[in-house]
Amino acid sequence: MIRTFHVYKSYGARNALEDISLHIQKGEFIFVHGPSGAGKTTLLKLLYLGERATKGQILIDGVNLQRITSKRLPFLRRKIGVVFQDFKLIDTQTVFQNIALPLEVTAHDKKYIRKKVSYVLRMVGLENRTNSFPPYLSGGEQQRIAIARAVVNEPMILLADEPTGNLDAGSSQIVLNLLRQLHIRGATVLIATHDRELVSQSNDRVIFLNKGRIKKMKIDD
Repeated sequence: MIRTFHVYKSYGARNALEDISLHIQKGEFIFVHGPSGAGKTTLLKLLYLGERATKGQILIDGVNLQRITSKRLPFLRRKIGVVFQDFKLIDTQTVFQNIALPLEVTAHDKKYIRKKVSYVLRMVGLENRTNSFPPYLSGGEQQRIAIARAVVNEPMILLADEPTGNLDAGSSQIVLNLLRQLHIRGATVLIATHDRELVSQSNDRVIFLNKGRIKKMKIDD
């Protein structure tokens, strides 16, 4: 599903990522772990084409991101859902409107949009928040809405950047359980986190980053 070959990302003279080679199978649940500044967010940005790699090759579902045309880019991005640490919800739009946005961009009809938004709201347990505005929701609720928006298009890949970073322990567990449910439904899930305790409680594969390089591949090493 995801393959990277000797990927580098530079900002001026500084390398944010160095020689990153990965092979991630369809349906895996993976943590990308490391301290702040390790390159976790940068790696995710390259995978959803928020930025381009400076050197190396990245393949998503067989598509080479270094060679993809602007015409094909929107179709690839529909396969990828992204959950951000700071939610990136639109404060002036309702929960329904925030979640519906990806479907409206892809020109679905209103009946289909209502059905899909209602479905994902039930999935995240917030169907009673349809007409609420993000500033009136708790941090945990906002993150669950952000997840609903990320998966409303049924992406094959879900990338979550520090999805529990701003949440208390109870909300963090709810969000993690929700991501696991989405994995069970078939999504390939990558979670970037600096939270060692979160990673150590899991038996899933862990990719360790430090100073832009892969350092080790197991939490017990």
